[in-house]
Amino acid sequence: MRRAFYAVALIAVTAVAIVAYRRATETIVIERPTLGGPPPEASRTIASLVGQPLPFIPGAVQEKMHNRVVVVSVWATWCRPCRDELPRLDSEIAKAYPNDVVVVGISGEHPMKVAEYNHDARLSFPLVADPDGRLVRSYGANAPIPRTFVADRSGIVRYQHVGYSPRGFEEVKAVVAREINRRL
Repeated sequence: MRRAFYAVALIAVTAVAIVAYRRATETIVIERPTLGGPPPEASRTIASLVGQPLPFIPGAVQEKMHNRVVVVSVWATWCRPCRDELPRLDSEIAKAYPNDVVVVGISGEHPMKVAEYNHDARLSFPLVADPDGRLVRSYGANAPIPRTFVADRSGIVRYQHVGYSPRGFEEVKAVVAREINRRL
């Protein structure tokens, strides 16, 4: 009887471990779902994204992206410049142009870490947790962060910026304004 109990307990623990592992390695959207375009080849580098379709981001906001400018920030909770940029993306772009722009942040960290950050930061735009790094790699995993991409209304990347500075952020804002005013 005791052996049967231990066998069942071992099977249950193994099943829970398998489910936990699968959940820890899947891409999860924190707060709200997100974006689209075909996934790029893994070999595509950060320099090649301008003029290319925006890499696919899983989620259910495809309808929101249609005919909108899309701003993507690849970031991390431990990155101080990233933590400086995200609130500005929220207040100066996402909230300033709610009908014209979709902003999303992508982090290669665990969903709980991203959710904790968003709980404190209270950003109005979706954050995507990508713990296995597939999505982050499609945006140039070897490049420094933050990395900010601006795609036009048809989903083509028109601008990318690596790093954060007040001057660089002003460039991002200018490109967003230009793309908002450009018609398909």
